[in-house]
Amino acid sequence: MQQYLEGDQSLWWPYIRLLPQPDAVANFRMPLWWPETDHVFLQGTNVYPAMEATRKLWAHDWQRGKDLVHTFDNSSDFTLRLYEWAATIFSTRSFRASLTIPRAFPHDHEECLPVEEPMVREHISQDNFSVLLPLMDIGNHCEDKLVDWKGNLASDQITLVNLKSIESGSQIYNYYGDKSNSELLLGYGFILPNPRLDTVNIKLAPQPDALERRQRQLCFTRPAGKTLEQELMFCVHPISSSPDANENDSDPSSLFSSGLLDLLSCIVANERERRHMSSHGDCCLEHNPARFNEVLGRNAVQTWQLLHQKLQADMTKLQTTEKLLSSPQNTNQVMALEYRRRQFHVLQAAAHRLSLYLDRVRLENLFDWQESKQVERQEAIEIRPRVELASLEWAYEWLRQFPGVYETITHAIADDQAEPLPIDWALLLADWDRSYWVIWICIILMLREAQLLPASCPRLVAWLGSLERSYQIVLQTKHAWDCERRYDRAELEIIDSMLTVIVKEPLISPGQKTLGQIKALAFYVYQEETIFMAWEMKGGSSAGTMIDQSILCVS
Repeated sequence: MQQYLEGDQSLWWPYIRLLPQPDAVANFRMPLWWPETDHVFLQGTNVYPAMEATRKLWAHDWQRGKDLVHTFDNSSDFTLRLYEWAATIFSTRSFRASLTIPRAFPHDHEECLPVEEPMVREHISQDNFSVLLPLMDIGNHCEDKLVDWKGNLASDQITLVNLKSIESGSQIYNYYGDKSNSELLLGYGFILPNPRLDTVNIKLAPQPDALERRQRQLCFTRPAGKTLEQELMFCVHPISSSPDANENDSDPSSLFSSGLLDLLSCIVANERERRHMSSHGDCCLEHNPARFNEVLGRNAVQTWQLLHQKLQADMTKLQTTEKLLSSPQNTNQVMALEYRRRQFHVLQAAAHRLSLYLDRVRLENLFDWQESKQVERQEAIEIRPRVELASLEWAYEWLRQFPGVYETITHAIADDQAEPLPIDWALLLADWDRSYWVIWICIILMLREAQLLPASCPRLVAWLGSLERSYQIVLQTKHAWDCERRYDRAELEIIDSMLTVIVKEPLISPGQKTLGQIKALAFYVYQEETIFMAWEMKGGSSAGTMIDQSILCVS
């Protein structure tokens, strides 16, 4: 800014006057300089929030800089607009220190110029700042890495070498780095046709305890030179760019950048899973999937489910904002529309792959076991969670093997809801989902106390036992685990009224426990061991329809 304001008195004026000038910002192609009518075409994409963040950062830095020049006679000339111009020039034409300062180049021989200023050398080696280099900044970007920067310590020079033969009259390209189309559009104002570059960013905002849990994992490595905000930004890769990708690939993990799944698993971890992670730092979903899926199956399912929801939400945002757009009227709008549709395609393809994966997970139905599944179970354990799932509809149907219990509870529910039999569970899910889950879990716990759970469900018996032990540990460490506070009065009343009816059945008894203890454990099991996901209804008015609901995970 200072050198520009000095005009032809500046040593750098011959260079500055060749740059796009502050009064001709239309020459800038970056979205930051587009008119508002063009900006709307970027809403819902990765570029839009990044653009807003850049504006806020520049305004903040400009304000700080104003304090440094307030004594200058021309301090009023250091405007925000001029700062934005200077920041744009610098960001689009500067180079990393490691590329442009020879003393920063690595060398494998001992003969080199003496380092007169160790602090300067150390600063350069950090490679966390950029420099302007006139002439070298005119090269356009070529996505193929066919350019090499070489430093010569002896001559204190650098050389830009094109590794491909250049015909007379051909353009000489530079290589800006391995940048996605989002980075290219935001930083330089163009996108390239290669679909490999169409990565989509996903930003997470974990609670401090989840982030700390992730950082304690042995597989965690802090990315060098990244802020925490950058560290929490992950990528969805186009399917075509994934190694050995094909439409029927059963493992979707290759579509996401490293660390995303591990952080999500730390975010969704319940009390039992958090304790396991704390004592087993090597148990990570990405780096040890077979063990993780075996021990923490519920967590793995919820991690994939949450990621699927995130992809769908981002797709919806793109679709919603696109409905508000008119037909593109200029090259900026045409490019923005192409960019946003390519982002949508990447999200759609990844969401579809995850849908297929979750469909296979849903086949592990606790109450629909088939011997044929045993053959593929060992093959699937590497990539799919070792968990069996149950919907509320199937859970109550399973009680048919206890005819008296089944008749009593279903008639009680039908009477309470003033609905005919058989129960149309789709009508009850929206308001009474968790209440009827707590009731069912209480019934199962009391059948377990009476040792009446069938031998065909050894896993269910073992799982309930492990959860009871887990609950006792929680009570010892937290002194209380009052899940009932999350329920309203109507829900608690229906739970109590149903249990009052069901305990009259000869087979049902809390055993050596009180009904209050059974109920408290059931609240805990529901809160900790269910996930919210789409599940196909088997009967009633919504038969064949996928409905979002609480699904019990037995792992």
